[in-house]
Amino acid sequence: MSYRSDVREIIKAKSGGGAFLAKVDSGAAISGAEMSRYFTPQDQDRIFKTDQTRNINQAIKEGFSGTRLIERTGQIHFGGPAAPIDGGSSDAHGRLTLYTYGKKLAQNYQKALSKSGQTCSTSSPSGTIANGDGKVTGKFINPVGGNGVRYPITSGFGPRNIGCNRSKYHPAVDLGTPIGTSVKAADGGVVTFAGNVSGYGYTVVVDHGNGVKTRYSHLDSYAVSQGKKVSQGQVIAKSGNSDGNTGVSTGEHLDFGIYVNDSTGMGQLPIKGNAVDPRKYINF
Repeated sequence: MSYRSDVREIIKAKSGGGAFLAKVDSGAAISGAEMSRYFTPQDQDRIFKTDQTRNINQAIKEGFSGTRLIERTGQIHFGGPAAPIDGGSSDAHGRLTLYTYGKKLAQNYQKALSKSGQTCSTSSPSGTIANGDGKVTGKFINPVGGNGVRYPITSGFGPRNIGCNRSKYHPAVDLGTPIGTSVKAADGGVVTFAGNVSGYGYTVVVDHGNGVKTRYSHLDSYAVSQGKKVSQGQVIAKSGNSDGNTGVSTGEHLDFGIYVNDSTGMGQLPIKGNAVDPRKYINF
């Protein structure tokens, strides 16, 4: 049995704490009464709250909100700060993975809220995450980079060679962003899709009105939900390498598309036929 350094400091500060730690380090049996005396329930509660605050702040910085924030916080608690998002690592008994632990935590959290009659609010270090203004400017900005930082186009718009003398139409541009790069709304509008799509991975689609939409795919995480208004330049996601479990993504990047005269309904991805080359609108 051993204690973390912060727990040891709490115990050591108490009368007899040094001797208790020496006993623990020797491998001697520790009684429940001794445990409660040197590491009280109040101490344990403070440590737990400190840990969870740190976990929540990490999840927020990673771009999570709402139910996904709860799930990711659980994953970090279960697997530590370096736990991969939605990872498949399991406990010693193989009963839970990081992914299922997060799902279970979110389910239990919602059940507890229902019993108490409360509702869930999503907060960040600056307070409640508010909607953007949804204002459409009619001009697009680069969804990644800024302040002199530019990311290269690693795959252009249109047909591309996929080997064996075959080509595939690419209705977007790929930008070579490291995992975790902030992704901003290219213009204001309303989120019509935010979820996981086969071949696209985690994806966000923003409707800018008049049949114009932008798509952001292969994300590591996203911080918006369907129906939310966003402002131009608002961080809506983090870039990644998700592929919707198809194995077709080719390294970490942002897949960014612009669509015009698109009539697809809420929650549907824009169709390829309405895709236009983003380089006509944005100087990457």
